[in-house]
Amino acid sequence: MPTFHHDQIAFNYVDEGEGLPVILQHGLTADLRQPLEILPEPDGLRVIRMDMRGHGGTYPLGPEDGFSFAQMATDVLALADHLGLEQFVIGGISMGAGISLSVATLQPQRVRGLILVRPAWLDAPSPPSLEVMAEIGRCIQQYGVTVGKAQFEQTAVYQALAAEVPYTARGLLTQFDHPRAAEAVVRLLRMPASQPVGDRTAWTQLTMPTLVIGNGQDPAHPLAMAQALAGWLPHARLVEVPSKAVSVEGHTLAVKAAISDWLTF
Repeated sequence: MPTFHHDQIAFNYVDEGEGLPVILQHGLTADLRQPLEILPEPDGLRVIRMDMRGHGGTYPLGPEDGFSFAQMATDVLALADHLGLEQFVIGGISMGAGISLSVATLQPQRVRGLILVRPAWLDAPSPPSLEVMAEIGRCIQQYGVTVGKAQFEQTAVYQALAAEVPYTARGLLTQFDHPRAAEAVVRLLRMPASQPVGDRTAWTQLTMPTLVIGNGQDPAHPLAMAQALAGWLPHARLVEVPSKAVSVEGHTLAVKAAISDWLTF
């Protein structure tokens, strides 16, 4: 895969297809493969995917204070500059949605459209729904991945999720098995405490078409967050899809269909 250098980091990225440029960003601890889950048929699209700092094949980590939405938005804009993109559609999943919203706030004139899939942050740091991710980070930092996993399984938050939403609980345990779990633990400690740049006032002034996709039965991505963003952004369309906890296939197909339909804007 190609890389580009920015802020003394070699960023891993993929640039495929021809047509409308669409930059898609992954979620926290995922990598550039994740957006393929939401990508409709790419005909007529130039799709750019990127491993954010501390993720996938992007090395080195860089400074700890680089793990913020403001910095990651700057990283994405640096890639857009590197590729010579004057305008583009940008979107992402969870953390990727927050990065995309930050990009749109920083340089709205370049963003033709905005896709926010399962947003997990609004305009305040440390949302309660993401405290569990920070707790995983603390367990890894204090105990290492093996003992940390056992410690985390004993926490009240994990046991409650295991009883109420087993799919989510199983997914959380995979954080300890990630190849970069220990080396890049800073991402779990700092990103939940960050927030997309700007505030509600700035967001209400964004004029680009926006698609917001949310689902219920997803503790890390409350439907209320998607509903709030769709209410604040003046040209937003809200689509509710089935939760992965109910059907991974149903969720994936519904997200792809919503994006495919919206891309005709």
